[in-house]
Amino acid sequence: MTGGRVKSKVMTRVAAVLSLVLLAAPAAAQSRVELFGSFVVPAQVVTGTFTSDYQPLLINGGTATGRAGQTLQLVGGRPKGLLVGVNWPAGRRLGVQLFGSRASHAIGGVNTPNQVRLTYLTRQPPDYIEREFTYQRSFDWPDTEGTLTLWHLGANGLLRLGGERVDLTLTGGLLFSHLSGHFDKASYVEFRMGGHSTLFYEEALARLRFSDEWRAGYNAGVDVAIAMGRHVALTTGVRWLSSPARTSVVAEILNADQQIFEVPLTRVQEHIATQPAVFSQTGALVFTIGLRVR
Repeated sequence: MTGGRVKSKVMTRVAAVLSLVLLAAPAAAQSRVELFGSFVVPAQVVTGTFTSDYQPLLINGGTATGRAGQTLQLVGGRPKGLLVGVNWPAGRRLGVQLFGSRASHAIGGVNTPNQVRLTYLTRQPPDYIEREFTYQRSFDWPDTEGTLTLWHLGANGLLRLGGERVDLTLTGGLLFSHLSGHFDKASYVEFRMGGHSTLFYEEALARLRFSDEWRAGYNAGVDVAIAMGRHVALTTGVRWLSSPARTSVVAEILNADQQIFEVPLTRVQEHIATQPAVFSQTGALVFTIGLRVR
């Protein structure tokens, strides 16, 4: 499915959710609308990997086999974010909630060496008899660098328990997530056979970007509010946010001006952009603390 179709599908779902909210608005108008804002601190460290594994090309050469690949570590720490929203009570206990949140952080990680091996047949002087040769090398690799930003939009049902001074709010429903960012540097290598069967090595260093799409999921949360006055309450709670699929695509070649033989971006994409970035969590448990105003 193309990115345009995915976005269209998500926007249709958002429109459906907003329609439900508008239908509930007349009933909600009988009660006071609540606005809330919270700081968000994840309970888990964001960790993941990106692994490439492919057979390097031998251009202008004969039969060749081999392997090249590496694993980049993607470690993001505990990104602090902000969550804001509105509650529409539709009665004493039930209501509707909408919220949005954003969290951003740097990506790092210590990487293992990049492994390259190519076995090929060629005829070298002075006798030009076909023989098998192997090129094999291990390169130390620098630490990962990058950024990650995650947006959430939620549309929930709401259940309120408790009294005037202290209350408990349970929420759950749809979640739309948008992941953006990039990480450096992924390696792509290929070989060329030159004159007198001389082997040339070329490397492209790629920046990989997370696919810029909205994905549908779910969320659930519980908040405790303690009244600090007639209209203001201190809130604290926990929320589970499902994670979007974290895929990656090659965004650009970082060392194009340093290459002897130009490596096309499309060829890099074909070999290393087919693998996604994989994170250890299927969702995120976050703690919130903030204020609710009505």
